[in-house]
Amino acid sequence: MQTNNCKNPNTQLPNQVAAVTEFRKLIEAYFDMIGLSEVNKFLTEMLSAAIGPDPRSGKHKPITIANALYDVNNIISLLIKAKLLANEEIFQRYAINLGYHLQAVGQFDVEHLSELLYVGLNAYIFQEDDFEGATLKFSAEITAAYKMIYDWLSDCDAWCNAVEYNEYNNETIGLAATP
Repeated sequence: MQTNNCKNPNTQLPNQVAAVTEFRKLIEAYFDMIGLSEVNKFLTEMLSAAIGPDPRSGKHKPITIANALYDVNNIISLLIKAKLLANEEIFQRYAINLGYHLQAVGQFDVEHLSELLYVGLNAYIFQEDDFEGATLKFSAEITAAYKMIYDWLSDCDAWCNAVEYNEYNNETIGLAATP
């Protein structure tokens, strides 16, 4: 029977590796679909539409609307799945040692964040001519929510890139060491 009593606290047990690997696969699959800069762009567009008069002319094309809905649904799905993983004790023990804030998703109110994402999406799609801007309180709330989502995704992206970089360097070192 395997226990968690290791002499070296940095040693990862198989169940810790599995929890981290599952989390990493989830994040990498998301970033395979969309890049961080694209996430930033559509979050910014939706935020802009939700908090102030929209200076854009004309309505969005149906494909743009469908893409925005797809992106919002992907973020919500990612947050739900990542929150479940991040709340596992094994992952929390591992993530505490990281310089990144990957486990923060465990504290997210995904239902409320989803609601704010859909508010931004609705504002983005349905550009009302008489809309003069959101209240200051709502503007601060939705801005903080979008920033929290983006910051977390940014940390995940940095973590995945660091892991890939380390794996690449380890492979390169291994190849250089072989005669």
